[in-house]
Amino acid sequence: MVEADLGPDTVLSGGYGHQDHQSHGAMWGALPLTYTDGTRIDMPRSTNVAPEWSGWNVIDRQIFGDLTHHFAGDWVARISAVRRATSEADELFYVYGNPVRGAPDGIAPDPMKPGEFLSIKSYPGAFRAQTRNLTMEAYATGPVTLFGREHQLMFGVNRSAQDYQQTSSYDYSKVGLTLPFPDLFQGTFPRVTFPTPFSTDYASSQSTQTRRETLYGLVRFNLADPLKLMLGGNFTHARSTGFSYGVDTNYDNRRFSPFAGVTYDLNRALSVYASYTTIFNPQDAIGEDGRILAPVSGKNIEAGIKGDWFGGRLNASAAIFRVHQDNTAESIGFVNGRFVSRGVNAKSEGIELEVGGRLAEGVQVTGGYTLMRIDDQKGDPARLFVPRNTGRLNIVYSPPALPALKLGASAQYQSVIYTQTRSVRQDGYALVDLMAKYDITRRIALSANLRNLTNAKYLTALTFDGGYYGAPRSILGTVTVRY
Repeated sequence: MVEADLGPDTVLSGGYGHQDHQSHGAMWGALPLTYTDGTRIDMPRSTNVAPEWSGWNVIDRQIFGDLTHHFAGDWVARISAVRRATSEADELFYVYGNPVRGAPDGIAPDPMKPGEFLSIKSYPGAFRAQTRNLTMEAYATGPVTLFGREHQLMFGVNRSAQDYQQTSSYDYSKVGLTLPFPDLFQGTFPRVTFPTPFSTDYASSQSTQTRRETLYGLVRFNLADPLKLMLGGNFTHARSTGFSYGVDTNYDNRRFSPFAGVTYDLNRALSVYASYTTIFNPQDAIGEDGRILAPVSGKNIEAGIKGDWFGGRLNASAAIFRVHQDNTAESIGFVNGRFVSRGVNAKSEGIELEVGGRLAEGVQVTGGYTLMRIDDQKGDPARLFVPRNTGRLNIVYSPPALPALKLGASAQYQSVIYTQTRSVRQDGYALVDLMAKYDITRRIALSANLRNLTNAKYLTALTFDGGYYGAPRSILGTVTVRY
């Protein structure tokens, strides 16, 4: 990165980033979690279905810059741009299906399809892809005087454009082979010689161009010393052309999304607030009918109280919220070589508590807890893979007599989650991490991080009938040099 002052009020900065990521033995998809009868499969955390040759090979390059200027009257304007180019050359190994409990190698005849077998099956594939993305934004913000009071105004424009091209190669003689369970976890599936050239056919490649322009603005009215009113919104035009593995990805959506908020200071320590905003987000998930799902839409209402005490050393807040989201993609599974989703209408409501500050000399604490419920349009629980209760607590202690030393502990908790069919359950769990850091000099520091202190075993997500285990207990030591 480089930054330069072009004058007393103007700063120009820019940078370039390059990452070459090459992985081996990397999974595509996730672990099967149940037998065909729905019984949970108990596996060690190190379980991996990928052979050594399976991996993601991604080169990611970014160039970025921005220009910031301070005008008279405390107005600030900024223009920024990011250009990103990604190239991929992936050879991957996916598995689908479920083993039959008690059957030799987990394989048994399919009673519904004579001549076929129930088992875990193979699905290797190779892919070449290129992504070109350009994002630009310009905004200005500053005060305006109206009716004898100073108010704040902000407005801007954002534009993003992306071109994504992906081609594929399959050796179909290696697709759909029955795999012995649990021996498949040894990663011995032989390397596949994928055909060349890679296919650019409509049914086996992707070519998608997306564009999104957004105009936005916000006015923060200072109606009275304790009363502030915020009104704003954005107008978004999102469009896409192209196709993805036999599905047209064409859409052209326009939407204005308003925002309104109000804050009122009850006294010097406490204030209350309320806000309303709408939701609009185009999505690329494929529905059961083989078409792109319509955009997610909805609204969000929130109200709460905030406070700070002891000169800002302690702050806390409590909020209630209600969110209506329509047509949010929810995975059905892997069907005919692709992931298929359905649109779900859901309402979530809950309470959020947060606290932070310096509780004593050298002790900094932050934390929060969220309780919520999510129901569908019938009033039944929806999006069961989202935990209803989550909590976090972080504590950092720096002894006043030894400020170069920092000791820390953090904990994260989430309640039980399920797959949408309730075929898999992940009980609630907590993760505890520890940290220590010592500044040897102003430029050199040593640190150590102990993650998952209790070595908890858990699944990270259950958005479909497959999953990954979280990392076991680990320790990381770091030497940091600043210059």
